[in-house]
Amino acid sequence: MGSIELRSVMFLSIAVLCLISGLVIYFKTAKKGESFSAVTAYISMMLIAIFPVILLFSFDPESSATGEYFGFTLGGAIAAFVVIWYFGTTGAINAQKIDDLNDKVEVLNAQIQDAHTLADQEGKKKPPQPINKTAYFEYQLREQQEKIVGIITGNLINVKGVDIWVNSENTNMQMARFYERSISGLIRYHGAKKDEFDEVSEDLIADELAAKMKGRRYVKPAVVLTTDSGELRHTHGVKMIYHCASANGQIGVGYRAIEQVESCVANALNRMDEQSDSDKLNSIVFPIMGTGRGRAEPAEVIEKLISTAIGYLKNNPESKVQKIYFLAFTDQDLVYCQRSFDNWDEDVAKV
Repeated sequence: MGSIELRSVMFLSIAVLCLISGLVIYFKTAKKGESFSAVTAYISMMLIAIFPVILLFSFDPESSATGEYFGFTLGGAIAAFVVIWYFGTTGAINAQKIDDLNDKVEVLNAQIQDAHTLADQEGKKKPPQPINKTAYFEYQLREQQEKIVGIITGNLINVKGVDIWVNSENTNMQMARFYERSISGLIRYHGAKKDEFDEVSEDLIADELAAKMKGRRYVKPAVVLTTDSGELRHTHGVKMIYHCASANGQIGVGYRAIEQVESCVANALNRMDEQSDSDKLNSIVFPIMGTGRGRAEPAEVIEKLISTAIGYLKNNPESKVQKIYFLAFTDQDLVYCQRSFDNWDEDVAKV
């Protein structure tokens, strides 16, 4: 056997070995069901790609494939091999960096998920606690910096200077009794006129709301009826009360939040824009509607309410509404509200 034939056999053997090695790496990874990393792909594809190159140059080593690399001039099969080796190695190194970054992202995502799970578990173990302190957390729209959406913590009765209080009411528009623990009962009592013994002498807001019903017993879900604020105008600077039909009552079941309770926010803001010119209404505060007697899931409802408010301002740049607040009565409400605003960080910025 001549030297040329021996060299051809040697090159052929190397080519076949590279091909087999590349295929083994590829199919072994695939068979295990493992994720086929970019590094593995580069290595296996490089070995497979070398096969036809070596095969070709084993029969014609003087084929034109020349270039200068690191100060050396190479030609023929050696040049082709160096080209494939260089670009394959460079690609593998870059791919490894990508793999490392992906691994870090996966670890961070797992840590975030664990933190959320732990927070949810802690929330289930410990019942939500009322917040005693009234504090304001405000976020301005990045494209309309004069517009504010935010959170007010604590009891509604401690909130002053907001033009409109929203009452989360049932579709029958029947306000709660004075001493019930609800937004409706609180608004009804503090808006009523009292006698010298601090007893209700005129049920101002409830009576006006009943008159607005005009004998009807029911309104459609998410309907908004407006009344004067009664004594709250003088004590808290409240100009109007918006009564939103956010819960349906069922015999033997009680109240349930209406579907798409976030429609109450959109309808209230629309009504506010209609009345702003004549009544100079600029600010409004919403309770977390549907989560009390309505028994809706707070995290889900809060996300929808805040998203609707931000979306309304973004889609209505000419709106007269300047400030929209949501009342976080408990520590759980506050956590969910802040988390929701964090999801909108591209559109709002904390003031």
